[in-house]
Amino acid sequence: MSIDIIDIDPHFYFILTGDMKCSDANIGPGSLNTFRMKFFFTEINDKIRIKITGKWKSNVQLGYMKDEEEHQLIFENKKAYSTYDAFLKMEKIATGIPHTDIEYVKADNL
Repeated sequence: MSIDIIDIDPHFYFILTGDMKCSDANIGPGSLNTFRMKFFFTEINDKIRIKITGKWKSNVQLGYMKDEEEHQLIFENKKAYSTYDAFLKMEKIATGIPHTDIEYVKADNL
């Protein structure tokens, strides 16, 4: 899926992707919003557990400054938000990894 990797832990505990564009139903594909994902790898009972989290930022120009604050990527069931599209992209990547089961956990429980 042409994902840019910007950081890999030397012991392969995590992989961090570069920023990817969000699509925004209101703005369209020209939206400046971006998101990135972090993959965490742990071994439990001879199995590999992969946790994937995401952060997004609006990249909106605020006068002379650019908003660079990152927010936790959570599922928002509103197609009008670019985070909806970003979450679906993150989910597509996660389900593309060979797996036996998938568990969805709220961000405050990570």
